Amino acid sequence: MHGAGMDQRHFADWLTWFAGKGFECYALSRRGRGALPPPNAAGVTFGDYVDDTRRVLAALDQPAIFVGHSVGGLIAQKLVEEGFGIAAVLVAPVAPRDVLTVQARLQIPRSALSFWLKTFPAIISGRPWKLGYADVERVLFNCLPEGERRQAYDSFVPESGLVSREMVRGIPIDASRVRCPVLCLSGREDMVVPVALVRSIARKYGADSLEYERHGHLLMREPGWESIAADVLEWLMRLPARAAADR
Repeated sequence: MHGAGMDQRHFADWLTWFAGKGFECYALSRRGRGALPPPNAAGVTFGDYVDDTRRVLAALDQPAIFVGHSVGGLIAQKLVEEGFGIAAVLVAPVAPRDVLTVQARLQIPRSALSFWLKTFPAIISGRPWKLGYADVERVLFNCLPEGERRQAYDSFVPESGLVSREMVRGIPIDASRVRCPVLCLSGREDMVVPVALVRSIARKYGADSLEYERHGHLLMREPGWESIAADVLEWLMRLPARAAADR
């Protein structure tokens, strides 16, 4: 499940990699992207995004393992709270309400503040927003090779201001209702979701957590993504033994 201003293409490498390991994989593109109305995700809410994922789950014939990046990570948290999924991998996830304290907001690097300030007018009014290449390159692509940055930006799309406003206010998640194993991944050079914030999310769920040097916000497509995918696979392969031990 992709992040804000993105679509399923940002998971292309992981989709192919995990399919090659025997998993039946699907990368979702939520409403407001591509040919899916409404244009520019105007008027779309966080609940709509969650519902989009529920519809896909209803079409599957087996339990799902969620892999959610950024906003997709927050959607994954909401779904496992509702009892969906047998495991969740949260990749640089957006924090839920109780973790998104004032102190947590202050953990955002100063160099990224201008990035966020430019989105505020649209977020406050609920209008779709999309940042220019220079801002995205500096904050989101800081760990992508220069030769790949323009191509990565070309797959960015406008994001719903309503969804962004809901996330700023905070989406509540009841950790006591999260019964499945959770793994949190973070990059030490992430300028969007600081590693300290991901640690707080991991503590909320009693989750496992892995941190990566020389990685930023786009862990699933930055150089070295294969090693991160392999770590996720190793974690998943240990789950049956852990479940048996718990019994």
